[in-house]
Amino acid sequence: MKRLLSLILICLPALLWAQGAMRQLQHMHQVRKGETWAAIATRYGVSEQALRQANPDVKTKKDKPRKGELLCIPETCPPPEPPPAPVATVSTSMASLNIGVLLPLEEDSGRGAKMVEFYQGLLMAADSVRRGGTDITIHALHTGSTRASMQQLLSAHKQELQHTQVIFGPVDDEQIEPLNEFCMQHGIRLVMPFAHTRGNANQPLAYTATAPANVSATDAAALVDRVMGNDANYVIVNTSKPDTRGALFTGKLKEQLATRGVAARVLNIDGDDFAYESAFNQTQVNCIVPDNTGIKSLNILCTKLLDFSAEHPQYRLRLVGYPEWNTYTKTLLESFFQLDTYAFCTYYSHPMSDSTVSFGRSFASNFGHPMATSFPCYAMMGFDMGYHFMHGLATQGDTFEDRQGGLNPQPAQHHFTFRQDTEGGGRTNHFVQLVHYSPDQKITLVR
Repeated sequence: MKRLLSLILICLPALLWAQGAMRQLQHMHQVRKGETWAAIATRYGVSEQALRQANPDVKTKKDKPRKGELLCIPETCPPPEPPPAPVATVSTSMASLNIGVLLPLEEDSGRGAKMVEFYQGLLMAADSVRRGGTDITIHALHTGSTRASMQQLLSAHKQELQHTQVIFGPVDDEQIEPLNEFCMQHGIRLVMPFAHTRGNANQPLAYTATAPANVSATDAAALVDRVMGNDANYVIVNTSKPDTRGALFTGKLKEQLATRGVAARVLNIDGDDFAYESAFNQTQVNCIVPDNTGIKSLNILCTKLLDFSAEHPQYRLRLVGYPEWNTYTKTLLESFFQLDTYAFCTYYSHPMSDSTVSFGRSFASNFGHPMATSFPCYAMMGFDMGYHFMHGLATQGDTFEDRQGGLNPQPAQHHFTFRQDTEGGGRTNHFVQLVHYSPDQKITLVR
C-alpha cells in the first residue's frame, strides 16, 4: 500500500488520494421522494441526458429514479444552488466545519487498508455535505497504535485539532483516554467508529458508533421478542460448541423472555426426530435459535429442520440468528427462505441492490479502483458515519445532540440511533434490525 502523508489537509472540493494520483471527487445525490431525473439535473446544472448516462444501472419508474438511490453527478457540473433560507426562522446551521480523522492510515496491513477505505467513504460524505453550501476542512492524521503515539500526535497538531467540531477515531483501546481528554478539554465531539472495550461514560460528547457486543445482543434480543410476538415457542439449539456471539445472544434472549415469564426450551442439535418433535409446539410459531454463528453447524441444523418440516408439515418453523448469516447466502439462501429466517444485524447492504451498485460505481470513479469485498463495507461505513455527523452539524449546529432523528433516512449501510446510557455520559449507537428471508423469497428489513 502506498503510504499516505502523515498530515493531509483537505479543503473541499476535495482532491483525493487514488493510486498515486489526485483526482477530483465526483459528486453524489441521494434521491428523495418524488424527485425526477429532470429536476435533479436542473438542480446540479447538468443535462438530463448526461445524468442518465452517468447512472446507467439506476432503475426508473415513471421518469423518476427510485427513492434512496445514490446518483453519480457528472464531474463537470457546478455546485447546486443552496436551498432558500427559511422565513422567520433562527438558523442553527454551521457555515463551515473542521473535521479530524485520527486513524492508523499508514499501516501496511489489512487493517490499514480498511482504515483508508473508511476514510475515502468519509471524504465522499464530506463532498456531499459541501454541495449543500458548507465549507469543510479535514485534518487526517496517522495515529500509530500506541498511547504514546497518540499523545505525541495531539501535542504536535494541537493548533489545528483544537478547533475541530468532531474527531473520528481512534481504533486502539489504549489511545482512547488521551484523545478523550483532549476532546473534553476543547469541547470536541469524539466519534469512535469501531467497538471498544472501554466505555464513554465520562465524555458527554463521545459517540460509540459500533455498539459493544453485549449492548447489541441486548438490543437484538428485545427486537426479536417484539417482532416474534407472544405467539412464539422459543427453542435454543445446543450445538455443543457455542461461540462467543451465540452464547451471548442466547443468554440475553433468555433474560429478555424471563421479563415476561417465558422460558425457552433447549434442544441438542444431534437429537433424533422425537427430540425435535418434543421441543416444538403445533399451536405456536417455533423460533429456533442456535448457540453458534458458524456455517458448519448452521448447515447441519438447516438440513435437520428441512427434513423435519417435510415429515411434519403441521409445525411452523422459524429460524432466528446472527449477522454472520447474511454472508452465507451464496450456499444457504434457499434454506433461509424455506425456514422463514430472521438474522439480526446492526448494518446491512445487499451487494446486488441498485443503491449498493451505484455507490460502488461512484467509489471506483473517485478513487480509480473498486471497493474491497468485505462485510461490513468500510467505504459505506465511512460515508454513512461521516454524513450523519457532518450533515447533522451543518444543518443543526449546536442543537445537533438533541435533533439527530432522521438526519439520513436512507443510508448506504449503517443507521445510527444514539442514546445516552448514563446521565452526563456519552452516547452509544443502539440501532439494530432484522433481515427477513421470507418463504415468498423476499428479503426485507424489520426494525
